[in-house]
Amino acid sequence: MARVRKSDSIKWLTPKKARFQALVESAGWSHRRAAKEVGVPRSTTTKWLRKDTNRRTRMLRSGRPPMISQDELEAIDKWFPGYYEHRASDLQDIINQFNLHCSEATLFRALAKLGYHLHIPETKE
Repeated sequence: MARVRKSDSIKWLTPKKARFQALVESAGWSHRRAAKEVGVPRSTTTKWLRKDTNRRTRMLRSGRPPMISQDELEAIDKWFPGYYEHRASDLQDIINQFNLHCSEATLFRALAKLGYHLHIPETKE
């Protein structure tokens, strides 16, 4: 089953919202007066005027923080190209080296996002 990624929500400009914004910005009306004229609750109009009305893409998202921080990923990314032993080490060795508190699968997904596709070559007869 394929996982569907969430996309950014589209901000539709409805007729009431457009009329409200025109009254506030162009005509210089107060928020309360423009909301009463358009016939929309004032709480809705304050949300319209806020800059970060898109809940899914805001900076401070709610939810669980990532197990591996961006700084730790950058340190691992700089550590890999140094020596062959670094590139050839398995996931558990990397977790122990950087004192990470995550599973091997979590580290594997984080490294895949960076472009590292770990592959254990099989010996051929």
